[in-house]
Amino acid sequence: MTRPVRLIVVGLGARARIWLSVIDAREDVILAGLVDPSEDARKNAAQRYPNLPVSNDLAALVATVKADAVLLVTPPGGRETQIEAAIASGLHIIAEKPLADSVVLAERYVAAAEAAGLHLIVGLNFRYLPVTIALRDLLASGRIGKAAFARFTYERWRDGTLPRLNKYPLTMDQPMLWEQSIHHFDLMRFVYAQEPVRIYARTFNPEWSMYRGDANVSALIEFDQGMIVNYQGTWQGGVDRLDFEWRTDCSDGVALQREMFGDLVAATRTEPEYSTVPLAPLEPWITDATALLAMIANALHGTVRPPNAPVATTSCPSGCWMPASGRPRRVNPSPWGTRGRDHAERNPTGRYRSRSVRAPAARVLSAKNRGISCAVLNFSLPAPRCLR
Repeated sequence: MTRPVRLIVVGLGARARIWLSVIDAREDVILAGLVDPSEDARKNAAQRYPNLPVSNDLAALVATVKADAVLLVTPPGGRETQIEAAIASGLHIIAEKPLADSVVLAERYVAAAEAAGLHLIVGLNFRYLPVTIALRDLLASGRIGKAAFARFTYERWRDGTLPRLNKYPLTMDQPMLWEQSIHHFDLMRFVYAQEPVRIYARTFNPEWSMYRGDANVSALIEFDQGMIVNYQGTWQGGVDRLDFEWRTDCSDGVALQREMFGDLVAATRTEPEYSTVPLAPLEPWITDATALLAMIANALHGTVRPPNAPVATTSCPSGCWMPASGRPRRVNPSPWGTRGRDHAERNPTGRYRSRSVRAPAARVLSAKNRGISCAVLNFSLPAPRCLR
């Protein structure tokens, strides 16, 4: 039997509490230690795990415990010392998205992990929701034909000042793109089993926004097998609720997801009335985290990989789309209008022109014009060592 993965959890906030519950319920992953700068958080952790080492310093802890990987449940800014300590100790890294708050740091992390032969995995848990799996299976079955185009809308009023929410998104350059749209773009890749090759995008901020950076993302995304998705996402909608709809039009019918975590229906051209697609049971935040942790354990043991999911996945806040194969893909950004942050550059005539960005394998290549960004970058590092 393969031995359990020994995991150090860094950051003991609300999201970490979900991770700890999931880890406690598994046999293939065990806790090796806990890290948090907050004294209160460490005291609470010590009470819950009296036999587990708890520290405010990851570098100090890894020198005293046996571990295989670290799980960074921390804000994307300020991870430099955490990642340096993990790599110096030969530990694989799992990080909450986004990996970093700058392209320079994301490049540095990727290069360091690659040089050390270590996995660098960014957890994107929404692909493990039962509704996501059901939608992917429906489209793959061919029951409603071949998917051709889609509309994805996520319109929400998100009060970033609420005590239960992290405060760093309030001052991010691209809070919607880096914190939320990153999930949606990954869902598209996973559900359609295609890779993006071209994007026309614009981010902007309504005048009433509480966020310093752009809280709106509009994009038209083209995939390598011809799929086209029209995307609109916002954290500063005019109504205090979440309006979600993901409609996929196919050659013989339509799939429609009407809620973020459920409510999937489908119709065909000959039977236009929507019928409900059955979903597996969902325990919010636990079901998806459990499946994600299983994938992580399998990746570290060098066993099965889920479809369209590389062993090592890195997401950065800006740069280029990369396919799971690790080979570069061409991204052709182009503007939508002349206001806000248009994702293109102006030539001396005053007209906008698109720029093509080519990303070398296992690297993030930042476009000089700020904002040519899809928030997700995926690739497999070359044969990282696995646990035995």
